[in-house]
Amino acid sequence: MEAWHLVVWLMIGSPVLVHGEVKYLSQKGNDSVALACSSPESNPYGVYLRRKWLQPDAEVLFIHKDAQPKFRSRTDQNRIQVVENLGSGQLDVTISHLQGSDTDLYVCEFMFESIPTDRKEPGRDQFLLYVADHVETPCNCSDYRTLLYIISGAVGLLLLIIVGLTVTSCSTQSKVRNGSKPQPAVPIYEEMTGLKSGNHKPLGDLGRFGESEHLHNENPYSTP
Repeated sequence: MEAWHLVVWLMIGSPVLVHGEVKYLSQKGNDSVALACSSPESNPYGVYLRRKWLQPDAEVLFIHKDAQPKFRSRTDQNRIQVVENLGSGQLDVTISHLQGSDTDLYVCEFMFESIPTDRKEPGRDQFLLYVADHVETPCNCSDYRTLLYIISGAVGLLLLIIVGLTVTSCSTQSKVRNGSKPQPAVPIYEEMTGLKSGNHKPLGDLGRFGESEHLHNENPYSTP
């Protein structure tokens, strides 16, 4: 959830703002945060640290006067450090190895002896903690240069292969065209003329032959 969503929700809808001042804390994942709680009165006998928003009334820890703190889980015990001085109404809590799930409104509740029942009072401050899960890592420019060189080399090699294949294909097609050049066709008129000149006598000879026959036919009674 965005940080400004938390602020808007607290301004218009949260009923827990009646007591104390809200301190907004923004941290990144794996960072740590310190919560300093102060009691409105002196000499409380115990204090709770609770979550009030995403996990309503979820108990984070409880400290009784002259006793060891009690944690909700072993995981919280390993990452939470407590420094308390209940005689003066002070409690300092440090939460390390923050995660996005730690985002919430944290409230300290101090316990006082009273009759007929004990009473509880919220601390002077409440803590709105926002933890960003995403942690930006610094840019390693040398890695980007290496990657750029690799990509450029691959593109150049691909272009060389394409050019080589294109040149080879064009050369092969040119050789095929030059080796299969068709022979010129002989005109049909020349073939027919050649056939006539080989199988028939010249027209002049035919004319003389016809003329001699005509002379013989005109004088059948001539003396031999």
